[in-house]
Amino acid sequence: MNFGEGARFGATDDTVTGINRLSFWTVQCVREVLLRQSVKIAAERLGVTSSAVSQQISKFEKFSGVAVLSRTGNTISVRNDKITEAVFSVAAAQDELRRLTQGEKIDVLRVGICDHLGAFYCVHQEKYNALAAGRVLHVAKPTVLMELFSRGKLDLVIRPLYHNEQDADLMHEERIAWVTAADNERAEGAGPLDVVLESSLSAYSHYVDRQLAKMSVQHQVVARLDDHMTRLHFILALKCYAPVPAFLLRAVAGKVREVNYFGEVERLRFGVLYHSGRISFKAAGRLFDMVLKHIQC
Repeated sequence: MNFGEGARFGATDDTVTGINRLSFWTVQCVREVLLRQSVKIAAERLGVTSSAVSQQISKFEKFSGVAVLSRTGNTISVRNDKITEAVFSVAAAQDELRRLTQGEKIDVLRVGICDHLGAFYCVHQEKYNALAAGRVLHVAKPTVLMELFSRGKLDLVIRPLYHNEQDADLMHEERIAWVTAADNERAEGAGPLDVVLESSLSAYSHYVDRQLAKMSVQHQVVARLDDHMTRLHFILALKCYAPVPAFLLRAVAGKVREVNYFGEVERLRFGVLYHSGRISFKAAGRLFDMVLKHIQC
């Protein structure tokens, strides 16, 4: 197991020996805490007590020399960096080994696409069929996809990247467009704009909040909805405004129109994550190119 950049974290020969003593269970506990950003929630997911998980975290920190939790006063924060990525990779490898030893075979590529893309493919069935051919598709929110990916349940994931995440090797930038119903004509000097946003933190949040803070026209949030198709119905029925990736405009042409009340254009990065043991970089690139061709035509 190589958790990378050992010297930066005070690694010694004893630390390397300690890492070799870490059990699968310890790594699984650490993975859950990193994924959930909470010891309590990780314990609930694993079906054990919080103290049991805390013991494994302490064991990991002792043997590896890497701090998983940092404490500042009464605040406990969980790291999120290359160490986290390394732990996820190790845990995914463990899951793959367990699957192989149990005789489970995976004959098809398991691909996860975010719900933004899912909403697009809902109205482009032929393109969806082309993407699904010979593959098992999972459509879910990015957080769910990352959980499945980290557990080795998905071979490749296409999802938006959060503003504080590094660029992916395979990546595409998509403009964030603000839209309203095509027949919504706002009168000069009308009241605040009715805005519909997402209820949970997403890759949108940073960019949308920045736009709303800069805009000169007053606005009010009238609903928070995570489902993109439900949000579309709200836009059409209530004549309100919502941010979407620009490619969704092609999925609802004629029903909505883009507006420019919201200041500078922001861009959302979509990236590809894949397990190299299941799919090569070149094959991942070809699959991503197919998706980009679909949403850009």
